[in-house]
Amino acid sequence: MLTSMRARTAVNPSDVFIPGLAVVVLVALAWVLLVSPFYSAAVLPALGLSALVVFWIFPQAGYYLIVFLIPFDFLRKLSATSQALTISKPLGLWILLVVFVAMVADKRRTPRIGSNLWPLLIAFAMLGLLSSVVSPYRFTAFNELRRIAVGYVFLALTLVFASEGKGYYRILPRIIVGGMSICSLLSIIGAVFHISFLAQYGLDRGPSDVLRATGGSSDPNLMSAMALFSVPLLFHAIATARTRGRIVLALSLLLINLYAVILTYSRSGALLGALLLAVLLLDYGRRLRPKHLGLLMIGTLTVVVVAAIVVPASFWQRQRTVRDPTDPSIVRRRSYVTFGWEQFKIRPLIGAGPGTFKDLYGRSIYAFYYGDDDEESRFRYAHNTYLETLVGCGLGGLIFFVAILLRAFANYRGAFWCFKHSGREVEASLTKAYFYSFLTISLYLFFISALYHKYLWVSVGISQIALTLSMAPRAEPPSEASAPEGGRV
Repeated sequence: MLTSMRARTAVNPSDVFIPGLAVVVLVALAWVLLVSPFYSAAVLPALGLSALVVFWIFPQAGYYLIVFLIPFDFLRKLSATSQALTISKPLGLWILLVVFVAMVADKRRTPRIGSNLWPLLIAFAMLGLLSSVVSPYRFTAFNELRRIAVGYVFLALTLVFASEGKGYYRILPRIIVGGMSICSLLSIIGAVFHISFLAQYGLDRGPSDVLRATGGSSDPNLMSAMALFSVPLLFHAIATARTRGRIVLALSLLLINLYAVILTYSRSGALLGALLLAVLLLDYGRRLRPKHLGLLMIGTLTVVVVAAIVVPASFWQRQRTVRDPTDPSIVRRRSYVTFGWEQFKIRPLIGAGPGTFKDLYGRSIYAFYYGDDDEESRFRYAHNTYLETLVGCGLGGLIFFVAILLRAFANYRGAFWCFKHSGREVEASLTKAYFYSFLTISLYLFFISALYHKYLWVSVGISQIALTLSMAPRAEPPSEASAPEGGRV
């Protein structure tokens, strides 16, 4: 596996040429910056060179860094004028280059990325390509196809670097929880102290226009979805922790992420969060000994009382607007469904092209009737990934996309029962936590447009890793040093 380029016994020319070329380019760039008005930036190529060397030797570190930065989609931008240029993209390209060089130099190091998901993934991509070719908005369609391709690449990198036991059992859960918890903490700070780049006011008029926590994300609803994604892993961490210190740490991070969901004022987040907590409390409550059930009930009651005290009154006021048929946001979202159904009937088989819903909606009568005075704000996403897929790729695209999710669901289910029947309870518990995270993001797709989101494709890739590991015999008997900690924080 591609864990370190230093594992080779002989020096290959490709090992020297590409790093050497990178050194020459960066040194030349530093010299140009040094004699230019931007001489203060001349240190950046040196920092970049150091990073490239580290990730050339340890490409898995680059992958985990990208996973860590997933919640910070707003803060990781390299350009204030471009949403597409982020730290993750050049880093991901560099890692792909490292993987490619390793494959060319040593055929035995070819990464194992085989999966029962690929036939469905390829079919979905091919249909999206066909839809893009005939789309009336080709630029938008191909750009969305590019973003989906990035998700596919990230899925493949997940299969390469997280398929070993250590990555699946220990590193990946900690990276996800750590990155998301920092983002949630920043969002809380932003909402409490009214820091503009960590919180934002909504676009809705009326009582629902409140300061909403975003942290490092660009959207409060997306922030809420990502925070909920980490909750099942934290429940597993609490259930499998072996010391009180780890229990306290995991519980603290759980409360931080849940409070961040509250401060996003996301109505869909509140609904799914309540449902997720109910399912997790029932599931993990059944595993407790009778003497611990009382503690669970007291803890739950304490959290409810504290929540009633610290949750802003405006949060409950916003939640009540769900039943208000005149609320601007609710009215607009109903118009998305109506318009989407009309567009589906026009192009039922392959759709109008991936991601073109906003272009179609922005030029419709609905946008002029329900939109704002700002023309750009009329071009809105459907706030429903499944509806976006139906309009963009037609019924065929929606069927393939749902089939991908169902295949991942089956992988998780098969992996859980394999772990369970072989007596690996901790592994089974972690797999179920991963599944709950996957299920959470899948349900949240009914309320956000995020077909390309990395957490979605990470969890799809993890389903294959879980299935593969569950069918492999345990390499060593469980012990403190070698047994998987199951994502304990």
